Amino acid sequence: MLNEWVYCPRLFHLMHVQGLFAPSAETVAGAGEHDRMRARSRGQGLEAPAEPWRGAGPREVTFDNALEGVIGRFDVVAADAAGGLVPVEAKHGTAPDEARTQAVSGVTLRPGVWNNDQVQLGAQALLLRGAGERCDEVRIWYRKTNTTARLPVDDALLAATRAAIAAARAAAAGPMPAPLVDSPKCIGCSLVDICLPDETNWLLHRQPEQPRKVVAGRSDGGGLYVVTQGARVGKTSEALTVASRDDNAEVPLIDVEHVAVFGNVQVTTQAVQALTFAGKGLHLHTQGGKLLATLVPSGRPNLHLRREQFRAADRPERCLPIARWVVAAKVRNQRVLLRRNDTASAHGDTVEALAGAARRAESAADLAELMGTEGDAARKWFAALSTLLGDEEGKPWLTGRTRRPPADPGNAMLSFGYALLVGECVAACQRVGLDPDLGFLHQPVPGRPALALDLMEPYRPLVVDSLALRMIRSGQLHWRDFAQVGDGWRLHDAARRRVILAFEQRMDELITHPLFEYRMSYRRILETEARLLGRHLTGELNEWRPLVTR
Repeated sequence: MLNEWVYCPRLFHLMHVQGLFAPSAETVAGAGEHDRMRARSRGQGLEAPAEPWRGAGPREVTFDNALEGVIGRFDVVAADAAGGLVPVEAKHGTAPDEARTQAVSGVTLRPGVWNNDQVQLGAQALLLRGAGERCDEVRIWYRKTNTTARLPVDDALLAATRAAIAAARAAAAGPMPAPLVDSPKCIGCSLVDICLPDETNWLLHRQPEQPRKVVAGRSDGGGLYVVTQGARVGKTSEALTVASRDDNAEVPLIDVEHVAVFGNVQVTTQAVQALTFAGKGLHLHTQGGKLLATLVPSGRPNLHLRREQFRAADRPERCLPIARWVVAAKVRNQRVLLRRNDTASAHGDTVEALAGAARRAESAADLAELMGTEGDAARKWFAALSTLLGDEEGKPWLTGRTRRPPADPGNAMLSFGYALLVGECVAACQRVGLDPDLGFLHQPVPGRPALALDLMEPYRPLVVDSLALRMIRSGQLHWRDFAQVGDGWRLHDAARRRVILAFEQRMDELITHPLFEYRMSYRRILETEARLLGRHLTGELNEWRPLVTR
């Protein structure tokens, strides 16, 4: 973590204080090299000829120094001719190209080794000396350039290291440091999707240019949905398995963002543990789609953020602005969808009414007035949506919004889609470190993920309502794809799979972000929105406004 502190104080805070991490190609490659070195030390692999410490000494050794307040694990501990110990650090990357020096906490260090690596080596020297060992030299090997540098443990190195320890400890007790401005370090950083450096600086007017396209447009994985009744989710090696009477499938765990099971589906203890260790969510739904429970791993990251979330939720002056923008964004997105699909211009009055409702939402005096405005806009929207969906052989798809139970196939489709979307929002909240149960527009109710519902509101029309229009108008769904159960309606299994597939395609669809002006998927935007909300709650951003499509 001292290495991270010198490299980027914000990265240190994200990893050490907030407990956030995301792998990249470089971190995975580096971890693989350490795993192979560990195997060689146990005699389970061949010694790499390039390694400069063949037979040098013990590997993977941990020391701590209570006086300095640091603890560290050594790649290799070698011995010098004078009987002292020499820590040897292995890095996956390259040595500096230039013989340049740079100051750390006012202390000028030597050229040929990155400053952050020098401080890490200095900390290792302090650990060895604290254990009563002699340590006059430290070494580092850069694997990509196959170069080894030797540094004397002098007063400058120790002074810079102690200064970095003090500064890092002070930063850990304070707010997150500001992001780097237009730094090349951000391009290869594994946490750039979490840090959002350019986006944060642009929102705070610290940089005039639009954010660079550094954040990945799509996440690497997606949701795993298991709807076959009687299916069983298990684990083998680094993959999840899904077994049923008719089929068996295997999905690499790294490709799974979260797992959603519907109805009578079994999940083994091994699968639950694998999801927990990987920080993946498990959502339990009824067969009809209602979200019943979410598995939350213990030791969730970012406790500081949840403290700020709870503090803000207790203050009406903090809740109301967030709730206003949630409702205003939702109504504006409904208006945009209506204008795009109202080819006959039959809903001009509704378009104008929604515009007025959005303006009233922005100036609502309290939550009661805001909820009244939202309810009035929702009635107008669903009346228009009913007309847009039309009918099939004289049977209307949607007759206003009804939920418990869905009164027609259109409502069944919407309810199922909203259940999928709220699962995505719960997963986004958990990845960020927010508590999905405590919201600002939706008030706390046992069993209801209020914050996930807040996050979802602007995306109901963009994702689910538009999906219903697309599937019904294109003939992908018919009345025969639904069954009436009691007073309500429900999708057949085959139709439910089609809806899930179309939903996943929609979540992975790239759109141009209206603020940042680069393309992102809806799934990536949802997570970005949750992170920006967190930055607002912790005071880094003055306001938070959900996405409004153009």
